[in-house]
Amino acid sequence: MLFRSGTGAYAGAHGEVDSVRADDGSWTHTLTFETTDPAAPTTDIVVEASDPVSHDLKLTSEPGMARGDARTWHFAGTTADGEPVSMFGAHYRVLGEGEQGPGSEVVGIAVLRDANGDLLLAAGRNPIGPADDPYPPVGVTIERPIIGGTGRFAGARGEQTVLHKGDGELVFTSHVLLPAGDASETLILRRDPMSASVVDLHESGETRGDRRMVELTFDGEENEPPVLRGYLMTIDVADASEPTHGLLGIATITFDDGSTIVLGDARRVDPAKGLADGPHAWPILGGTGRYAGIGGEMVTTLDADGRITETLTIRR
Repeated sequence: MLFRSGTGAYAGAHGEVDSVRADDGSWTHTLTFETTDPAAPTTDIVVEASDPVSHDLKLTSEPGMARGDARTWHFAGTTADGEPVSMFGAHYRVLGEGEQGPGSEVVGIAVLRDANGDLLLAAGRNPIGPADDPYPPVGVTIERPIIGGTGRFAGARGEQTVLHKGDGELVFTSHVLLPAGDASETLILRRDPMSASVVDLHESGETRGDRRMVELTFDGEENEPPVLRGYLMTIDVADASEPTHGLLGIATITFDDGSTIVLGDARRVDPAKGLADGPHAWPILGGTGRYAGIGGEMVTTLDADGRITETLTIRR
């Protein structure tokens, strides 16, 4: 599987993990990765948030907040330089309250969207408070890897920290490492329009927690054409303050030699608009095989004949 980034001494490291199970049931995990190019350009983005909007998704049947429960959140604000941004994301509870101390632990993804619509993705784990407290402990700085982005953040790695100053006031600091130089390669894939099976978890219509399961086959002369498989989950629905739906998901393109490219999808969608209203960019989170350690973005556009072109700009 891919290894995209890390924190601390491994911030920005990228490569792949080879996992082998022995006859006795034990596992050996071998990480092959490169560290950050010291010549890579960097930028810091600091966002302060007070009282982010938060929604709970109850996806398990157990009472109270338990393992498997999900929380979604979003807010709008400005950076320390005055740039308007928004942030949204979702996290899943993997350690319930009281299992190992009074609080819980979650894993999830956070998305920063700038005024141009460019995205920066961070993912990782962090402790949160007991009961329904959605915040990290006051005064504790948590760290999570930056795993990709689109536009000016395409191919980004690095580290994001989150500090809870108290009373719901959070400070997000993203130390962004960008690919060094302009070298890239382009891969163009074409396909028919997407069809998806929908898992509707709540009442009919678009609601938080619904998932679209996708499988697509691209054109190709290979014995086995590239195939994309993945899903999108609705994390927020349109309301008076935000007339769009928030979606998070992940997809993998598998090639005939077994190599893969992994994509993250994080976006806000206006239900009244379609692909014809403009292109959509997916961050490339990494890959395996001949694509091990890559970053970049995949841009989806609608052709004049109604078919779809996927243009992947790959950075190494």
